[in-house]
Amino acid sequence: MLIQKKRIRSLKKYFENIKSEEQILIGIIVDDDNKKIIQMLGFSDSLKLGESLLPEVVGPITSYNANGKYVKRKDLPMEKATTQIEWTWKQFQGRNSFKEVTEVRDRDYLRYQRDFYPPPSVELKIDLLNDKNKLLVSPSYILNGGTEEIILHTINIYLEIFGRCEILDEAFHSISNTPQVSLNWEILPTGEIPWEQINDQLKKVIQRQSLGNQKVLQKRQDAIKEFSPEFFAVGRSGFNGYVVFGFPEKQLYVLESSEVNNATYILDKNWQELSGMTKAELLNANLHKARVIHTKNWFAEIGKLLS
Repeated sequence: MLIQKKRIRSLKKYFENIKSEEQILIGIIVDDDNKKIIQMLGFSDSLKLGESLLPEVVGPITSYNANGKYVKRKDLPMEKATTQIEWTWKQFQGRNSFKEVTEVRDRDYLRYQRDFYPPPSVELKIDLLNDKNKLLVSPSYILNGGTEEIILHTINIYLEIFGRCEILDEAFHSISNTPQVSLNWEILPTGEIPWEQINDQLKKVIQRQSLGNQKVLQKRQDAIKEFSPEFFAVGRSGFNGYVVFGFPEKQLYVLESSEVNNATYILDKNWQELSGMTKAELLNANLHKARVIHTKNWFAEIGKLLS
């Protein structure tokens, strides 16, 4: 997966479809455009395989990587510190004679207390991609809860130097972050298409029912929409007649059927996982967090679950 930015602040967007515990590296293919830059970092002109070094400082990220950094603590009282300055003055020599004198003196001042963060010291290495191409790669990392910070830092080293990098597996293949696209569902994210168009799509789901039932189904959809779902997914093909109202922040997904005397399923699994399931798996497996029968208490129960 290629990342082209000046800097990123989170891995979430880039790693949400990469398996946990997978071994990854960050790298870039050596080409005519970046070869001189790589040599400026300290590598030899020949870029021999196995060369490894701490990259030259070119900006704040590589500076932190090589030297560490201080972070001001504005929440703490200020402290006394001393610095040295060069002081020059004219010294009286007698009989209206003066001599210019310079010496180094200490100067006290107040400053914010500071925390020192030691340098991560990530080194980059020349490796072989294939018979024709070389790579500049990072150390390998295991993707888990304890490595996000160092992976983010390593990516930002590449972005500061080159403006781009790739996420690679241990065989140096680029890892794709493209999720599986299920044709069983048409996902309608809010804020990206007009609300009227979303309403038109949702109405299509219930048009197969009688006019009286359509009004009931419309009221149910309106009741769920009151809680501002982040996306809608309308069933297609064999899933025709189903709508998913997505609330990712709450980890809730409401699966509503266009059948009047049916039930509403409240799911708490990832949508990526749900959208890849068959109809039988989705409806028959014990995946639901709650099942709300279509009775007079439906509106109150849905309100409790989503509020």
